[in-house]
This record gives sequence, structure tokens and C-alpha cells, in this order.
Amino acid sequence: MHRSVFFRLTLFFAFFLASVAAGFYFLALELEHRDDLVKEEKIDRIFSLLRQSVLMPEAERKRFFSARGYGYRPYDPVRASEWEPVFALVPERFGRDIAESVREGRIGILRSDGALNVVIRRPDAPFVISESYRPDYRRWLWGAFAALAFLIVVLFVSIFHSLLPLRRLAGAIRKYGENGTYVPTKMEGKDEIAYVANAFDEAVRKNRALIEARHLFLRNVMHELKTPITVGKLSLPFFEATQEREILERAFRRMEVLIEDMAHVEAVTTQTAVARKEICRLEELVDEAEALMLEMPGTVERRFDAECTLHADRRMMVTVFKNLIDNAWKYSEDRTVQIRCDGKELVFANRGEPWPEDQRFETLLEPFRLTGSPERPSESFGLGLYIVKSILDTHGMTFSHRYEAGRHLFVITVTAD
Repeated sequence: MHRSVFFRLTLFFAFFLASVAAGFYFLALELEHRDDLVKEEKIDRIFSLLRQSVLMPEAERKRFFSARGYGYRPYDPVRASEWEPVFALVPERFGRDIAESVREGRIGILRSDGALNVVIRRPDAPFVISESYRPDYRRWLWGAFAALAFLIVVLFVSIFHSLLPLRRLAGAIRKYGENGTYVPTKMEGKDEIAYVANAFDEAVRKNRALIEARHLFLRNVMHELKTPITVGKLSLPFFEATQEREILERAFRRMEVLIEDMAHVEAVTTQTAVARKEICRLEELVDEAEALMLEMPGTVERRFDAECTLHADRRMMVTVFKNLIDNAWKYSEDRTVQIRCDGKELVFANRGEPWPEDQRFETLLEPFRLTGSPERPSESFGLGLYIVKSILDTHGMTFSHRYEAGRHLFVITVTAD
């Protein structure tokens, strides 16, 4: 889940929104601190003017403050009861006398709607000096935060919605890779995701068309070959027992084996070959594989533990053994294949020269490749090892090769179920 691009995108936008909120919070604290400084300066200015007007008569003091833009009016306790203190603690810059007067209630520093008020509570004629002050930073600050937060949320929803087709595309790719089931991914739109989805859809359609054409070709070839082979085999009893008849019999049997190999190829490539696993003894698998050989050009040396078994599909594993034994005989110097098992590895070994430097094991696993050499041509289509690898993949087993002590070792590594 934490590797999902949607999870990371959500986490990124959540972190981004939280960062913006934190930034606005600290900006608000800074602006509030600056606002407190401005209010301190304004109140300090009022106190300074009060000191200048302390000896003035009431009327003259009123004109004095009015001329400087301040409001001057009698103190109304009912109205002042709705006002709030401007400062939680009296700033030091106002001096000790003012701080004590504020604590004793002789002076009030209060805030009303849109004004700063200094209240002088004299016993004879209390009055209020006011200066209009309405800080507007809160309005634009939180308005800006709300607009930016809304923009971030809209952007997140837009990007998230545009990436949603990725889930459908990823699901289609996963299903196609697991079992060949394809769900069309063609999308409307001109963004990069739609382009990738449509390109993948087109590629899969072409690939499926090629695979279907190949399967159809294999079926047609097998069908067309079966008829002349059957006619040829039925006509063999009418020939005298001569060397030519034996050659024809071997040729027909060889063609039947090739058709069977092609059927295996079709089953593997169409993923219709399902392994029905059971406990198989290696001795029995070798015996059944030898029984399918058209001829026995060499010998098989068996080196098994007393109870060496495989948990596998018997019919498929017989095909694996037959192809590996046949391959070892073809290229062995002494026409001998040695099969051994130590519980973890099943090894088919034959003597032979090392491969040329340009020869790679992966190349031998390709179907319909050219096999043999000019000095030692082969009758094979190169399907044997391809079928072996495909069947072992179906069983979850690995197939590898190594060269040791003058022997080619084709190794099946048995994995635990």
C-alpha cells in the first residue's frame, strides 16, 4: 500500500496542505506581534499627549485631541462594559506609574469595534480618548489561506482523478501477465496516461493476433501432416520387409513425435497445459521415457537415492525426461547419459567438448531454432529444450546448465511446494 502512487500522492498533498497551514499560522503570529507593536506605539502616543495636556482645562483638552485626530468624549460605563483589554499585560514601555494605574483601575486600555480607547477614570469627570484602528490583516490572511487551501484540494482531486485510469491499466497488465486474460484499456483523452493505455491496448491486440495466427498455423500443419502419415502407415504392411520399409517406418514414427512436440508447444504457449501433480518415482519416469524412444542409440546410467521422487505431473515429466535423454544422446561423445539426484538437484549429464564462446544456454531454449552443426546435422526443430523449460516453468522448477569435468550438466532445481 505504501508503494502505491496514489498513497504517495495523497501523502504529498496532505503534507503540503499541512505545511501551508503551518506557514499561515506562523505568519499570523508574526503579524499579530507586529500589530501589538503598532498598538503599543499608538497607545504610547496617547499617553504622551495626555502628559502634555494634564494642566489644560476640559474644553481646551478636547480641542487639543480633536485637532490631532483623536476622539474625546465622556466616559460611559455601560458602553465601556462591552470593551476588551488591549493587552494581557501592560507593556514595560508605558512605565511603572501607568502599569499601577491600570491594575488599580484608574486607567483602562480597552479595545472596541474599530477603535483603541484609553479611559481616564477620574472621580470628578472621567473621559475616553479614542483612535480609530481596525487591523485588516486577519481578513486578507485567512481569506488567502482559504483560497489557497481550496486551490490545493481542487488540484489534488483533479490529479487524483486523472491518475485513476492507472489502476485500471495496472490491473489489466497484471491479469494479462498472470493468466493471459485481457481487459481492453482503450481510453478517451489526450494526456500521457491515455496515450500509454491506448498504446498498450494496440500492442496487446497485435500480439494476440500474432499468437492466434501462430496457433492456427500449428494446428493446420499438424492436421495436414496427420493425413499423409496415417495413409503411409496403413500402406506399410503391403511392402515387403526390406531396409527401405524400416526407413519409412522410422520416418513415420519420427514425424509422429514431431507432431506431438508441436502439440506440446501449442499447449504451453496457449497456457492450456495444467500440471496435475502427484508423487512420481524417478525410476518409473526414466522407464516410461525410454519406452517412448524410437530407438536406443546409447545407455542411461542412473544414480538415485533409494526413495528419490518428484511432486509433479507424471505425463509432463515423462516428456521432460524423454527430451533431456534424447538431447544428451545426440551430443554425447560416448552415447551415454548419466542421471543423478541428490534431493535438491536432478542432473542429466553427458560427455562433450565445451561450447563455443558465442553459444549461450538461453539460445538453446528458443523454439524453431537451427540445431546441430555442418559436421553433425540434427533432425530436430529445436523444440526439445523449449518444451522442457516451459513444463518446468509450469511446475515452478528452474532449469540451468553448467560445464564441469568434461561433462555438460543440465540441471533441474526442485523447489519446495
